[in-house]
Amino acid sequence: MPHVVGVDPNPWAVAQARAHGVDAHVSGRRWVSLKPPEHVRYFSSRGVRRLLRAAGFDVLIIRAARQYVTVAFVLTRLERLVPRPGRVLRRVAAALRLSDRVVFVTNGSIDVLARPSPTMP
Repeated sequence: MPHVVGVDPNPWAVAQARAHGVDAHVSGRRWVSLKPPEHVRYFSSRGVRRLLRAAGFDVLIIRAARQYVTVAFVLTRLERLVPRPGRVLRRVAAALRLSDRVVFVTNGSIDVLARPSPTMP
């Protein structure tokens, strides 16, 4: 299930690994969010929207989740997927002293803001 945080009385925030994102497709079995049994369900943006609507919620926002990470972190993840190019880029970044720079990147999850529908029983 998505991680749901309730704030009385409204709205609710949901953070969910995005199963149909580019990173999931490119990474395949190496996708960082493929973590059974921690993550037992995966949804697309459309799927989580349908699930929440069926449960009586109005979806206000669905967007790609982002986070601040270092260039070294991004390149280490890249190296897992494509070892040789990732290793070369990691070394270039280190030589240029870019490894500790912080960047704002999409992290492969989605953020959803929803609230109980006023028509909910």
